[in-house]
Amino acid sequence: MSKSTIIHSSNPVIIPKELVKKQTIVVEQFKSKPVVVTHDGSFHADEVMAIAVCQLFFGVNEFSWIRTRNEKTISKADYVFDVGNIYDPDTNRFDHHMKDCPVRSNTYNHPYSSAGLSWMKFGRDIINYISKNKFNDLEVSAIFNKVDNQIFVPIDLVDNGIGLDKLSFTISNIVGNMNPTWDSEQLESVAFEKAVSLCRQILVKNIKSIISDIDAVRRIKYEMTIGKVNTILNNRVLLLPIRLPYVRAVYSLGLNDVKFIIVPENGNYLVNTIPDNSTTSKTRMNFPEEWAGLRNEDLVKVTGIPGSLFCHTKLFIAGATSLEAAKEMARVALMLNNQGWKTNDFTPIGYDYSNK
Repeated sequence: MSKSTIIHSSNPVIIPKELVKKQTIVVEQFKSKPVVVTHDGSFHADEVMAIAVCQLFFGVNEFSWIRTRNEKTISKADYVFDVGNIYDPDTNRFDHHMKDCPVRSNTYNHPYSSAGLSWMKFGRDIINYISKNKFNDLEVSAIFNKVDNQIFVPIDLVDNGIGLDKLSFTISNIVGNMNPTWDSEQLESVAFEKAVSLCRQILVKNIKSIISDIDAVRRIKYEMTIGKVNTILNNRVLLLPIRLPYVRAVYSLGLNDVKFIIVPENGNYLVNTIPDNSTTSKTRMNFPEEWAGLRNEDLVKVTGIPGSLFCHTKLFIAGATSLEAAKEMARVALMLNNQGWKTNDFTPIGYDYSNK
């Protein structure tokens, strides 16, 4: 190794290249904090995400990390990711480059990289910390698996040379592009730290988003019991008092008849369609073809509903200036899709929803 090596902690220490062979001596100075090692050189999303996971588990400044391939340094570390040629969770060794590399016990036996191994080691504790321990073990496992499938499986597949690499904006490609170019003056260590910070933010946001969806289900369920959330038009339209993530709630609460959801949005109202299931873009019902791409007066002329704002060209969302107009847009869409509404039920604004 010809370059200087950086030990990262709350106060990074640069080891001069002439002392690189004596890294183990320096490592001993950091034993008050856990020492994590990964490889140096060009970095990839798997070890970058592994360090991000460690930051969330230990605290950003509560451990030291070293990028090296020095075998003595690796042997002295508390945790090793993506280097060392050993997978042994009991001794905190998490490499995956061996012939008998670890694989997931799922249908596809997806192989692990250091990213997925770090999540397997620390993920549930991180979820409990971010959620302030408000979920039971079964719920934590569900969140863990969802994060694993959304973030870690794709990284692991790419790092093991399996698919996804042709997509332009995977986390793996984005992190790979953060390596300094050949003509850049940026230090590799600086680029690596920026990549770790990005991955940490992505991971935290993903976890919080999933938690938010679960909280929304609980809130909608509760507010339906006290009458703050209502359905109209024979339970085909759900009215939400604030904008909440609603797709998970629709399926979790068994709202099988709901075709549209109306939510307030910056003084106006959105009328949203519902995905046919949680993994498809196909909807339970679309808006009429004649509305596609129209706005304002052009849309009002076609719908006959004053206050119609827009309808997306793909017919999965529309907008209105008032709640009454939004209800009318949903009702007319139901009627035109033959949902049991007779033509004489339609009056432009003023329909009696009280017993429907």
